[in-house]
Amino acid sequence: MSGDLEEAQYFYGPKGRTVFFMPFLAGPELKDWNSEVPTFLQRVEKTGDDRSYTILSATMIEYHIDRILSLIMPDFEIPTFALKLRYLRSLKLIPEHLLTNAETINAIRNKFAHDMKLDSFDGLDQGTQKKLRKAHQDMFRPDARVAFPLKFVFTQTFQLTFIGIRLYEPNVRLLVEAIHSEKFHEELRQTARVLF
Repeated sequence: MSGDLEEAQYFYGPKGRTVFFMPFLAGPELKDWNSEVPTFLQRVEKTGDDRSYTILSATMIEYHIDRILSLIMPDFEIPTFALKLRYLRSLKLIPEHLLTNAETINAIRNKFAHDMKLDSFDGLDQGTQKKLRKAHQDMFRPDARVAFPLKFVFTQTFQLTFIGIRLYEPNVRLLVEAIHSEKFHEELRQTARVLF
């Protein structure tokens, strides 16, 4: 992760399409971020083989999707990663491209989880490889003449998607706190009196 402007732009979405189009990370969240995120990423890097790497990467993203959903729906019980992504997409809270890339990562995870003959990214079918390369290209706009290794493409796609989803958690937490505040309820009561 080079930390350049191109990567920062990846975390932003089109204004007006979702509740949040840019993340704001502040306060106690920074402490959690600095203590947890590097450890998560290091754990994935240590896995070794492509199957374990993919499955753990998808698990890390699913964990953070769960964290966001539990803020909005504390008693939720959604059985699959794919359904969790659909629920979060329908709530329109965070930029859709993060969820689209999470879906791509989940699809690749499913390929490795259900095909015991698949041992490497290079063994993925052409459609899946194309989908992964498109996700990567949408993020980085790499030179099309350079054929990056698929594991490199997956790694960058996973890392930015994972970090992006994690960056929006504080936004959602603050939204939920604001909705539950007495101030918000009083403002709604005042608005309702004016309208009705």
